[in-house]
Amino acid sequence: MPDITPNDIHNIHDFDTLLDFLREKLGWHIPEDIELEDIAFPWSPEDLDLDELTGERIPDCWQLPPFPTGQLEIEALEQPQPWGIFFLQFDSELVYRTALRRVLRGLVERRDRDANLPAWKHDHLLFICTTTDFQRFAFAHFVATTQNWRRAVLSIFSWEQGDTHIRTLCEYNLPALAFPIGGFSNDQEWLQAWQEAFDVEAVTDKFFADYQRVFTQVENAIEGIPEDETEKRRLYTQRLFNRLMFLRFIEKKGWLTYNGDRNYLRALFNVVENNDTRMISGGGRLLIAHEVYLLLQLKISSMTGSIGCSFMDLGMQQIYPRSRLQLLNAAEKSHFSTVDFLRCRSMTTVMLSIFLTTNLPKS
Repeated sequence: MPDITPNDIHNIHDFDTLLDFLREKLGWHIPEDIELEDIAFPWSPEDLDLDELTGERIPDCWQLPPFPTGQLEIEALEQPQPWGIFFLQFDSELVYRTALRRVLRGLVERRDRDANLPAWKHDHLLFICTTTDFQRFAFAHFVATTQNWRRAVLSIFSWEQGDTHIRTLCEYNLPALAFPIGGFSNDQEWLQAWQEAFDVEAVTDKFFADYQRVFTQVENAIEGIPEDETEKRRLYTQRLFNRLMFLRFIEKKGWLTYNGDRNYLRALFNVVENNDTRMISGGGRLLIAHEVYLLLQLKISSMTGSIGCSFMDLGMQQIYPRSRLQLLNAAEKSHFSTVDFLRCRSMTTVMLSIFLTTNLPKS
């Protein structure tokens, strides 16, 4: 698997840099220093039998020639590989799923389509989509959950320019689309390898494995709740994580900003780091983030119109009034006095820091 970093993704800002990435990081057989138009096959709206609206939304459609591309004079009808790879340029800020289904309709076998044009099975197609001014890049594939292309499930992974939420993209999705130096032994191996890039179940399993690991770490760090009261310890941690996941969700929607930064939780985390707040080490990298707690409380209060009601802390003390995270000699190792330190009450800020440090990508 290739090693893909966030910087590799951030360096993709137009079609040329996209081709460079596919060639250099994924090993695709794309000639250097050559225009795509010189090697790719254009498909017109008429070829794809697109309606007028879809034709306006997708003004350009190009098919990447089969691997390898040693000779450029490749006939469009030759298909020595199972995958049909298409570049779609959307004249909009979004990648429309309905438009992708219209394109799919033009590429699968149908009774009323031009028999002289090549056709593919719906799950043998890979679409690489870009939007206006290359603000968004998307990889799309119709999953082989049914033989009927009309009911095929569309799976997409994408990113925007400057997007920092790309950990899964770098570690899982894009590496699965690598083309080995020696190629694949057969068509079926190639099909299965690339289809794994869109395997939602595998991504979900990985997420919950990471979630369970961090959840257990936080649950074990709680003190103030006796160890034999496992249900209360679990409920306390669960409520905290529910709040964190909700904040993460509305951050992803773009509804939270801090000083104009839509990467909200990371921005709060950086506030504390830039203020040179002391770190506490021992079993993990923990951050005493009293400022984060106050900022979250202020932000949620302004959103809800309430005063003095912390979303992060709401209901936490109902579980166990003296619960908090165990930090060895925490007060002595921090900039805060013991009183200031304990004002964090349920210590949700420290648990937030564990969550951020372990799960959020560095900006």
